[in-house]
Amino acid sequence: MWKNIKLTIPERKVSVWIVALSFVYIIFNRYGWSLYIHIWPFILLTILFAVAEKRINFAFNNKLSIIGMMFCIYICISYACFSDRSVTLKYTLYHLYEVITVICLANYMIEKEDIKFLYKMYEISVWLIVIKMILQRVHIRGYMFRFTISNFGKLMDVNFLAAYMLFTAIYTFDKFIKKPNASNLILFIVPLCGILMTGSRGALLSAMLGNGILLYKNYKLTKRNIFICLLIGVLAVIVVSQLPVGMINRFSVNSLNDSSNSFRIRLWLAALKIFMSNPLFGRGAGCIYTLAEQYGGVKGMSQHNFVLEILTDYGILGLVFVGIMILICFNRMKKIKNDVGCAILIATLVACSIIPGLDSQTLWINLILLFITSNIELINKSKMNKCLKVYIERCY
Repeated sequence: MWKNIKLTIPERKVSVWIVALSFVYIIFNRYGWSLYIHIWPFILLTILFAVAEKRINFAFNNKLSIIGMMFCIYICISYACFSDRSVTLKYTLYHLYEVITVICLANYMIEKEDIKFLYKMYEISVWLIVIKMILQRVHIRGYMFRFTISNFGKLMDVNFLAAYMLFTAIYTFDKFIKKPNASNLILFIVPLCGILMTGSRGALLSAMLGNGILLYKNYKLTKRNIFICLLIGVLAVIVVSQLPVGMINRFSVNSLNDSSNSFRIRLWLAALKIFMSNPLFGRGAGCIYTLAEQYGGVKGMSQHNFVLEILTDYGILGLVFVGIMILICFNRMKKIKNDVGCAILIATLVACSIIPGLDSQTLWINLILLFITSNIELINKSKMNKCLKVYIERCY
């Protein structure tokens, strides 16, 4: 009997396994921030193995490749002409690394089963975060009901942690509304509870926006959809009724007047003043760390808004380059009619608008995964069109 049983492990390329492992790294990250630069060994190894496996084709996504390389040239010019070179080299290298690796991985070709596997690994990493939060019960100073995780004695930033859970919170909600059963409901509740535990209002708003887009796109007045809406409403009431008062107050309208928001507005105003001092070209990568006090900001604090990060560092020209890269991704999602991809992208951009999102792992990894997803769908669509063309030619 036992001789006939075979353990089958899916054959995946090494590059796919490396990307999968990069998701799990967040529960061991000892820096306190989930920045894209922190997973550089995984990213570079993925690119090396993908090239060896002949899975990167720059011609497939040539518009992004051209715009990305133009932006890299502009980053170098900005460093040479507009930045304080004694301070900003590190941030210039960060941005070059981000753009170049995204160009490479946006042209990464894998199988449909592989991208499903990567989505699942992303989901598992969020589960591990939530489990670790529950077991450790570590909260940030001054906020009893804002929980995070501690890695080697270093607390992870709650807003970065919450933003990281967005992809899974939207992806699992899409699965739930398409197939409303108990297992899909649990898969959706876990990342949502994780976001609630962090107390991140921005991430919760982003998740609600992304899931709201999915509901709007999938909404039809049927018994099934009415049942889903009623079920979500009942669950929301049950969850809210079980939350501690301190956690509920964190998400109330009155909490918007707290010191954290006024502090963030102060940083935004300082960043706007820096941007206006050279609106076309910006003041160079990482300029906020040398100019913040001069323009009314706080020393050592970033812009807490990825759009303002681009504007202060690279001006309107830089925003055009990044905007085109994001727009290419959005158009690809529209082209393959991937509503969940559009929802994830919009939610990611909103979440990154209230954290230092330009260097975050969330922004770039989500973009990469969406580009890879679009590659798979467009290749399959192209194959179908070729088969259809051959069939029509044979018929006539």
